[in-house]
Amino acid sequence: MRCSTALGICLLLLASASCGAHDDGQGRTDCANGLELSDALVAERTDVEVLAVVDLDGGAGWVVREARGDRMSLCPDCNEEELPFCGECAHDVVRYEREGESVELDRFYANASYARVLAATASVDREGDVVVAWQRRLGPSGISPTEARFARVSADATEILAPAVQLYASEAGRLRLVAHPREPIVLALRDNDVVLSHIGTHVAVVDLDGAPLVPWTQLGSSLAHDAGASEHRDGFVVAFSDQAVDTPDPDCQPCTTIETCFAGNVVDVTEELPSMGCVAYLEASEAGGLQAVALDASSIGAPVQIRSGWYDRVYGGEMQRLYSDHGHASVVETDAGFAVVADYFGNGTYALVRIDVDFTAGAIGERAYAFDLAGTSPTWYALRRVADRDTLFVGLSRLEDGTPSTALVRALELDAADACASGTLVATYPAALATPLRPDATRTMSISVGTWDAAGGAFARTALHRIAPSR
Repeated sequence: MRCSTALGICLLLLASASCGAHDDGQGRTDCANGLELSDALVAERTDVEVLAVVDLDGGAGWVVREARGDRMSLCPDCNEEELPFCGECAHDVVRYEREGESVELDRFYANASYARVLAATASVDREGDVVVAWQRRLGPSGISPTEARFARVSADATEILAPAVQLYASEAGRLRLVAHPREPIVLALRDNDVVLSHIGTHVAVVDLDGAPLVPWTQLGSSLAHDAGASEHRDGFVVAFSDQAVDTPDPDCQPCTTIETCFAGNVVDVTEELPSMGCVAYLEASEAGGLQAVALDASSIGAPVQIRSGWYDRVYGGEMQRLYSDHGHASVVETDAGFAVVADYFGNGTYALVRIDVDFTAGAIGERAYAFDLAGTSPTWYALRRVADRDTLFVGLSRLEDGTPSTALVRALELDAADACASGTLVATYPAALATPLRPDATRTMSISVGTWDAAGGAFARTALHRIAPSR
């Protein structure tokens, strides 16, 4: 289990104590010689469950799910044109909406009570249109396979420009899209933040109609996870953490599905380590650590190690080599190539590391920022250039009785010698979720925040906020 919780609180302490920041009561703090950032509410929805949000000029585009019919009435073979009673059966409708306009993307009739449209992802392409992908759950657990579909719609929600096509039929993991702002291509990224799920990190490149250009390809080993992606020149770059497994236990029985792998071969917390199956005998190689891969519309490059996953410590008078996992990778394109920020644990300290990379020249710089142990849990990082400064936005989730109740967003200026040159508290949201969205310009950063209604079992409010320099 990766322990990133401590990093979150130390970031909170860094921004308020180390910088001598002062909360102005408006969700911001001023840090000496730092950025002054303001937060503005762009739009919000309370009438429907929102799966994804895109920040558009002057407003927001919403990918929403509406549950219809009787959830106990299952009709998986329904065709409403032939069977008029289908409307009474359990089904989900997925739509893209903007300012009163709406287009239907999918209608999914459930074959089991757990069969739902689980999640969606959206991105704005070079034409200013919106590409959307959504996942249909095919099994009962959180790591069950899903079917993924893709479509493209006009940003004003008046026209479907490319009807729904299948990205994959039955795969596990979370799905994200990154549309290239200059080329007519889209990166599809599927991975997980749970190492022992053995889902791995997988990528594909499609055109704006969803037609495959580069087929689904696994990056690294089955333990690759926590990937981040960005456009890079005429293609993309993906960064991920990988333990680069060499040899599993030879007596481990192979599993054919995620469920049997996870339940039967990976974790049994009631037994000692040697009886935990495959994972007990996995060995990380020197090729592990933080990896990066460049890809374009025709090919995928070889993984490049940009930071080792190993660190040394002295224990009992002897030197030990231990593996330190990286997490929450965030990637941004730079003038020289790209930069990756991730958290890691080494030598008893939680830290952030930023690595500037040019594939033609290798890694051209690394900056590590160590923090004292403390706090809430970081749920995402997003490295962006704001007001000509490289700024890391950190989403933090505060737990109360084990339930996320507050989303905090902090901004750290990482191009300074002291990571706290801009430890600004951007905003505090009474929310359960904070998700970074692609910025609409180099001077802004957008997040969506959803408030969870436990009694109703759905998001009661989803809002889009835009963060920008206040002057």
